[in-house]
Amino acid sequence: MPHKAIPQPILEEICRAFKSENPEYFAGGYEWSDGTLFLLDIYGKKHVLKLMEASSDYSLEIIKERMAFARYLAEHGIQTTKPLYSSRENLVESASDNETQYLAVCWEYIPGTGIGDSAPKELKSYYLAWGTLLGKMHRLARHYPHWRNSAVKDKNEKPLICLDTEWQLFYDWLQDEEVRNAWQNLKSDLDTFPVNRNNFGFIHNDAHTGNILRNEKGLVLLDFDVANYLWFGLDLAICLNSEYARIMHHSSHKAQAENLQKLFIEPFMQGYTKENTLAEEELKRIGKFIHYRQFLMFAVFYNQIKNNAPLHLEVMKREIIAGSNYTRKQVEAYFG
Repeated sequence: MPHKAIPQPILEEICRAFKSENPEYFAGGYEWSDGTLFLLDIYGKKHVLKLMEASSDYSLEIIKERMAFARYLAEHGIQTTKPLYSSRENLVESASDNETQYLAVCWEYIPGTGIGDSAPKELKSYYLAWGTLLGKMHRLARHYPHWRNSAVKDKNEKPLICLDTEWQLFYDWLQDEEVRNAWQNLKSDLDTFPVNRNNFGFIHNDAHTGNILRNEKGLVLLDFDVANYLWFGLDLAICLNSEYARIMHHSSHKAQAENLQKLFIEPFMQGYTKENTLAEEELKRIGKFIHYRQFLMFAVFYNQIKNNAPLHLEVMKREIIAGSNYTRKQVEAYFG
């Protein structure tokens, strides 16, 4: 059962907006969840409704922009959770009680399964398809109306979805002062990187295997909750870093890690370059973007690792301050 139930009047109002009733609890709703999922029947088809509490006065507009991007990708051939317009022609519905604003997104249910504990040796076609998916997204992002930062701005006319916003969020989140200082130093490097239509745009920003399902039609991309305007190379780094982490720390196939350049990166990049091309200097920055991702993982999982594996936390800290780890070394060796 969910940790925190959605008020029944709120749930009923949102369901009416999507021409449905009798929602069935599906998943989420816990203290650590970013929302609660329900199954809906809409005109005889199964749909998923995601309901979440607004975290700021700008949450509605931020989520709308991210959902518009997800819908754009779906309309151009990416198999993803295509947001459904409500009966009120809203991609994101809103309902409030006296204390809280609730936001909701709905999409048609897409069947699929994850890769579980699959070995890299078994995943060549998956890696090829994963790289192709990312390359196609970046190609499409090059033609999206917004590419440098969001159209949504705060009262001071500052974009709400952009590099600076993400960087500040994690600067405030980091609980270790030495790591925070290193994060600040990394930002100085990022500020020197070129930003143009060929290397920068709206990206998924979390396209790891946990956010991908596969079915008979191919791969299904989920969860645009942290989509942002960033370098395409960072999106690549997130995928590469996440698969190395899965194999080395969350699978029974750690022995295959030394062969991941050939087993994983090679087919992944083969798929990517079928759809999109990045200049050589952009590919050489992927190691720096893996470093960027290390900071984010340190912030997000700090308390969990501190409580359960404090020695590993110290290893992570040393690697972050040194600016290197096994994954970065392997990736930089591959790209030269």
